Amino acid sequence: MTTRSEELRRRARELGAEDPEAALGLYDQALSAEDATPGDLATALKDKAVTLALLGRTDEALPLFGQVIERHKHSNDIQLRAAVDRALYNQAVFLNNAGSQDEAIRLYDEIANRNTGRADVESRRSLADSFLRKASLVQSKGTDEALAEAITCYRLVSRMRDRSDDPVLTELAAKSLLCEAFALLATHRGFVQTFSWWSRRSLFKRLDGAIDLLAESPQDSDSSLLLAARAVAMKAHFLGLFGFSKEGDKTRKAETVARRFGPVRARRIVAFMEAEENLLSLAAFSGAQSMGVVL
Repeated sequence: MTTRSEELRRRARELGAEDPEAALGLYDQALSAEDATPGDLATALKDKAVTLALLGRTDEALPLFGQVIERHKHSNDIQLRAAVDRALYNQAVFLNNAGSQDEAIRLYDEIANRNTGRADVESRRSLADSFLRKASLVQSKGTDEALAEAITCYRLVSRMRDRSDDPVLTELAAKSLLCEAFALLATHRGFVQTFSWWSRRSLFKRLDGAIDLLAESPQDSDSSLLLAARAVAMKAHFLGLFGFSKEGDKTRKAETVARRFGPVRARRIVAFMEAEENLLSLAAFSGAQSMGVVL
């Protein structure tokens, strides 16, 4: 049965982007609802903190995340554990944005430690997500040691998918394979002429693996299909970099994508590819294109 607290929280989330101040009021009502369970309270508190953060009121948000963590960090309840993980994740984001990268990495390690060895799907999702986000921060350091550590984290995520058909884990695994492909390129400092035959094979194995995962998954959310668009575009891009321009052009074609993903999903994927290419062109024209790639 849905509690009043849960219903208020649902309405607050729907209002979040449109009227965050009204959403905050609903979260306060959810927190004071008589039928609120501990899980309702923890989730409402976490969601209220997220809304405050989106409004730029970080000083108010951080203590609320801290309350969720301190109250429930030892709980075995799945909903409470998930709320604590998300609170830790948001703290890590704020710390990284404030320049405390190593402290953010420590929090991602804490999330991983909390969920290692647990069989429920929420814990496995949190574990995979923490490895993926940690790897992104570690990779940004750019040293050989950092790149090696990041690649290890990416591989841990992609292997987790072997034991599950969960769509979220599938998407995280595909993302990790794409990120690993970029990390492999970074280990060569972007100089494609230094790639051995084996290195090229390893690179394309990751890209094809990501495409296979996304093509086989029934998931058709925007995030999944955008990821597929990036995977296809990245493979075409790398084929071009290695001098296989005809194969790269063929990879981008709508009919090739349709054979893998079906016509309906293919149309959306190709539209995402075109939108991404337009954004990249605009960024390059304005001088704002970054060396990094956000996935």
